[in-house]
Amino acid sequence: MLEYFYSGEIDKKAFEKHSEDLFAIAHKYEVKQLMEVCENYMAANIDTANFSDRCKYAELYCLPKLEKACFNYFSTNRSTFILSKEWNKFKINNKDFAFRLLEENQVFGEKFVKETRRFTEIQKKILVQKFSEQRYLNSIDRDDMAIKTGLTGSQVMSWFQLRRALWKKNTRRINLF
Repeated sequence: MLEYFYSGEIDKKAFEKHSEDLFAIAHKYEVKQLMEVCENYMAANIDTANFSDRCKYAELYCLPKLEKACFNYFSTNRSTFILSKEWNKFKINNKDFAFRLLEENQVFGEKFVKETRRFTEIQKKILVQKFSEQRYLNSIDRDDMAIKTGLTGSQVMSWFQLRRALWKKNTRRINLF
């Protein structure tokens, strides 16, 4: 950091090794230019080993460029990354972020995506109306909704589960402010 203040430059090896720490210090002392350089470097250098840390920094410091880079990395490498040990650790320690990654990339399975595309406007209207009245359906209400909408009970249940997850996520964001 001192090197940056005196010369406006940082040793490349030190920068590569300590970019996250440098960002934290730059953030603390509000050195915008160094923060931007560090964020750009972190966004351009995401791999399986540092993915979890990059996501944490993106969330902790509200870094949209880094968050977008994390989403892009996941989108590009998801087929292999989901099978890695790092993903297992990440999803345990960062449940909300992992859910957003999966949601953004529609990794809930092709069957579910196809089912949601088949809902007609009338079916959606009925489901939304029921959801506004009741967030959780018992088996009788679920079967009743299935009959009213012409869907299967599992389709109704899946729709309600996804809608609840989105509702909780949005409610949590509202409560933060």
